[in-house]
Amino acid sequence: MATIAEALAQAKAYHRAGQLQRAEEMYRQILQTGPADAHVYYLLGAACQALGKLDDAIASFQQAVRLKPDHGEAYNHLGIALAQQSKPDEAVASFRRAVQFRPELAEAYYNLGKVCQNQGDLDAAVAACRRAIEIKSDYADAYRNLGNALKGQGKLDEAAACYRRALVLKPDSASAHSNLVFCQQYRPGVTLAGLAAAHAAWEQQHAVPLQHACPLPVNDPNPDRRLRIGFVSADFGRHPVGWFSVRALEGLRRHDCDTVCYSDRLQKDDMTLRIKAAAGIWREASGAKCQHSRPPWVTPLASPRSRV
Repeated sequence: MATIAEALAQAKAYHRAGQLQRAEEMYRQILQTGPADAHVYYLLGAACQALGKLDDAIASFQQAVRLKPDHGEAYNHLGIALAQQSKPDEAVASFRRAVQFRPELAEAYYNLGKVCQNQGDLDAAVAACRRAIEIKSDYADAYRNLGNALKGQGKLDEAAACYRRALVLKPDSASAHSNLVFCQQYRPGVTLAGLAAAHAAWEQQHAVPLQHACPLPVNDPNPDRRLRIGFVSADFGRHPVGWFSVRALEGLRRHDCDTVCYSDRLQKDDMTLRIKAAAGIWREASGAKCQHSRPPWVTPLASPRSRV
């Protein structure tokens, strides 16, 4: 019979290999047969989180911090799960506990900054992102989010400088490049020709290389077929995109066409519900937008889109 240490090593091997269901099962077996262990609860929570079982993940992380109140990584993961469940106040509290016990945990500061930014607390967002960069000077994503917070404060030159620094550190960052182009629209003296060139440069760098992998669909040429229209946005809510799109979607419902909305929005509100009701088909396309601190033996526990 395998010892607890051997079983844990096997569970970690499954975890590394992406066999999350088997890892989860083994972590649970270990906890049933052995003593309560904060580290095993933490790993179980991480596996459940990667599987999308947020309630189980939260319960596991909470048990981990009960057993080990200074478990900064567990608080960071707990904050991520709470943010994914649209509980920003609880997420902020968890991230603050994470940095209290792990003041060198740059990812927790990054996550704190992202959630604060989403709540409109831009001063706190700027402070958290700057702290993440102090800890980890090559943190491209933290530079990008610092730029977002500074842009929200109207500090466009500083924001643009952050986006450019992010691109120096991570040249293939389509999001940092996109934010830089977006920022240009609000800067005095920028011409239409300059904006067009900036958008063309983004397309050339990030879109053109993907064209070979995205063949054009073969549509039914029948002009009398039912038209299907897709909409993709992270702003289906109380946002200009939401206000502009909801009436169009409500109007299209009265015509002979189908609408499909792909929503990349984490924060839901009453406008989100109205848009969802107007859509013929609604698809949730959002992923985890936080970053995980992870044990050194673990490969990334979430997809590359694991930011707030």
